[in-house]
Amino acid sequence: MSRLPIEYNVSELSEFDESFVCHICFDTYYKKEVYQCKKGHCYCEECWKESLKNKKECMQCRTQVNSFHELSRNTEVERLLLKTWVHCPYFFRNIIRVDESEKLIEDNSSGCNEIIILEKLDNHIENCSFRFVKCKYHEKGCKDKIRYNQNEIHISKCEYRSLNCKYCSNVYLLKTIEQHYLECPSMLIDCKECNEKIKREEMDKHLDKECQEVIISCKFLQFGCNDKIKRKNLENHFDQTNHTKHFSTAIERLSTTIEHLNIKNNQLSISIKELN
Repeated sequence: MSRLPIEYNVSELSEFDESFVCHICFDTYYKKEVYQCKKGHCYCEECWKESLKNKKECMQCRTQVNSFHELSRNTEVERLLLKTWVHCPYFFRNIIRVDESEKLIEDNSSGCNEIIILEKLDNHIENCSFRFVKCKYHEKGCKDKIRYNQNEIHISKCEYRSLNCKYCSNVYLLKTIEQHYLECPSMLIDCKECNEKIKREEMDKHLDKECQEVIISCKFLQFGCNDKIKRKNLENHFDQTNHTKHFSTAIERLSTTIEHLNIKNNQLSISIKELN
């Protein structure tokens, strides 16, 4: 897992002796070549070259310097600088900065507390267990920057990780699965009448046709029985309630219907004979 790039000035990682600092640009000589005039006044290569464009002399002692090639490289200063001990950049919680002027903030609880010799800093940075990396799910939208040694903890909680719905097996992000559970047709929910676990998509059918605790009308409602009973008590209702008058009403209506059908049948027969 590759680390996120960081930008820092090595002078932010330690207090450096002024002999390791260029007095023109005020940067340390880290990863720079150091050159000196005949009297030993040092500046970094870039500053010497820029200075000599304006004046052919050392800015400190005014010794004449006709060209950059008259200077000598001070490898001893470069060597001694690399023996300096510095904080790991990942000691700071905000080492990945949007604004370079932002002051680094120490992170004693979660940051790297190692002190590293400067010549080994780059190698340490590449392998530091406190380095910042992208979340595994960054392509799905996670913008979090995670320390490498906390990556597994983050992944287990990341709202962009994929989960299978335990009811319908479709795949959702952690951030959306709770909303899905409010709508999932296969999710088991409690029937409000009998408390039985029923799939959401089957609840209407359950209440309409199956639930034994639902209060329903007697089957003889259209014949005059207005009793309301639980579905589970329907058979007892038939056994315990006198439906004689309701049966009579049903028979009367049925007889009337049959009579009307016979009349229509006779009329139809007469019409057929006339056609023949």
